Amino acid sequence: MHISRRRFCASAAAVTLLPLGAARAASAPIVNKIALTESRVWVAVKIGAAGPFLFIIDTGAHLSLIEETVARQLRLPVRSLTGMIGSGGKDVLPLYLAHDVIFGGGLRQNAVAFAGTDLPLGRDAAGSLAAGVLTWLDSDLDFEAAEWRVYPGGKRDRTGFVRAPSEIEHVGTNERGSAYIFAHAALDGHQERFVIDTGMPGAVSLRPAATRRSGLWDDERPYAPFRPHGIGGFGKLGRRVRAKALQIADILYPDPIVAISEPAQGSTPALGEGVIGLGVLRNLALSTDVGHRCLWVKANALPRASEHYNYSGLWLERSGDSAEVTDVGRKSPGEEAGIRRGDTVLGMGFDRAVQLLNGPAGSEVPLDMARGAGRFHADVKLRAFL
Repeated sequence: MHISRRRFCASAAAVTLLPLGAARAASAPIVNKIALTESRVWVAVKIGAAGPFLFIIDTGAHLSLIEETVARQLRLPVRSLTGMIGSGGKDVLPLYLAHDVIFGGGLRQNAVAFAGTDLPLGRDAAGSLAAGVLTWLDSDLDFEAAEWRVYPGGKRDRTGFVRAPSEIEHVGTNERGSAYIFAHAALDGHQERFVIDTGMPGAVSLRPAATRRSGLWDDERPYAPFRPHGIGGFGKLGRRVRAKALQIADILYPDPIVAISEPAQGSTPALGEGVIGLGVLRNLALSTDVGHRCLWVKANALPRASEHYNYSGLWLERSGDSAEVTDVGRKSPGEEAGIRRGDTVLGMGFDRAVQLLNGPAGSEVPLDMARGAGRFHADVKLRAFL
C-alpha cells in the first residue's frame, strides 16, 4: 500500500512540539505520529529547516540510516566511518551528523547520527530509525492509535499489558549504537531468543541453528524459495514455510510464515536465533521498560496483514541472457508444472520471467523451457500453496 506523503507529513507537522528538555510530569508522554502500511512503519522527520522526510522505524538495526542522496542534499558533515552487518554480510558506511531533528511533529533532538546508504530503502523512504526509538527511554509503539509515545519521566501505568520474557541490551562492544529488544518466544513449541524487528516486513525468520532445531527445513514440506537482500548484498538461498504457531508471553499468533536458512550446527549468536517482524508485531502494542530492561506487550484489534511470497515456487538466477531455475519449492505450482532445477526459460529475458512469476495468485504463466538438449512447455498457475 502506498502512503500519501503529503497527507501524512502534514498530519505529523500539526502535532504540538514538546522539546525533550522541557519539564514534564512523570507519566506525560511526547506523542509522535506514525503511519502503518502493509510492510512498513513510517514517521515524518524534519532535519533543520528541511523536510519533512519519510523515515522507516526499524527496531532491528542499531544505527539509523539516511539515503546518500538526501545526506548530500542536506550537506550533512561526515564524522567517521562505521561497520554494519546485514543479510548479505558486512559493509562500511559513512556516519553523518544531523542537527535539530524533529520526529513525528513531537520529539526533538539537537543532534542525531545517521549512517549513509545507497541501498534502496523503499518507495518514498529517505532513511530509517534504529532500535533506540524504543530503547533510549520508556516508549510505546501503538499501531492502533498510530502513535509512538516517549516518556521522558518514565511510564508508570501499563494496565492491559503483559511483561514478555525479554531483555533490552547492547550487543558486543557496540555501546554507541542502539540497544536491541530481545524476546523469548515459542515457535511450534521450540523456545528461541528473537530480535524484535519492525523493519522486517515478514512474520518470523530463523537463523541456521534454530532452523535445525525447529525441523522446518524438510524437503517434504511445502516451501517457497527466496534470497535475502540487505546491507552487504545478497545472502544464501533460503525458504519460506508455514509453521503452526508463535507464542509471545500469553499471546498466540497462529500459522505464521517463517523464513528459514539452511540448517547448521552452532550456538546462539549475539543477535539471537531469529527475528520477529512486522507481520506479527503489527498486531501488538509494544511498550519498553528501560529501567527494568524489558518489553511489555498486548494484542490490538488490527486485522492481520496479507501474506506475500513467491506463488510460483520457482527461483531464477541470471545465466548470461537467460533465466536458469536454481530451486523449485516442494508442492509448488512450478513443481506441479514439471519444472526442475537446472531448467532454462526460453523466449524471454531474465527480468521478464521474474516479473511474470512474481505475479498475483490466479495468474497463469506459459513458459517454454529447455532441459539439456530437450525442449518442453509448462503452464505455471500461480496460487497460495503454503
